Parts: sequence; C-alpha cells; structure tokens
Amino acid sequence: MPRLSVDKQTAMHQCVRRHILGYKAERLADGCDIGTVSHALGFTISTLRNRINDPQKITIEELGRIANTLNISVSTLLGEGR
Repeated sequence: MPRLSVDKQTAMHQCVRRHILGYKAERLADGCDIGTVSHALGFTISTLRNRINDPQKITIEELGRIANTLNISVSTLLGEGR
C-alpha cells in the first residue's frame, strides 16, 4: 500500500519532535530526570510535554534554543536537506 505523502510543515514538526524525543531518551538513559532534561532545553516539564505533543506551537526562539542544546543547526532540527 502506498504511503500517504506528508506536507512539508508536518514533516518539519515530526522531525523536531523526533529530535526532542531522541535527546530526552538519551539524557534519561544517562540518569538525568525529566526536570533536568526540560531545563536543559529551556522549558518547564509541562511546556516540554506540550511541545512534544504539539510541535507546531514551538516558537522561533525555542527552535534556536533546542538546536543550540542539541548542538545542531536549526535547519537540521527542521529536517531540511534530508
């Protein structure tokens, strides 16, 4: 069965979500708690949860902060060039 195509904006949201979840999983595996993870990304725990569940609400400032924490460019965070 063919895959449904995903529009570019949805693909970017999914990519940001994957990066955040990957970072969260790595940090939790290293023994950090969720508060430490959310603080490192510049969020409260509830805001981090909201951004993961609804990435289209992430602001440009937050994208920059997330990319900086992950040590990647914003364009990589958004999945550009894939």
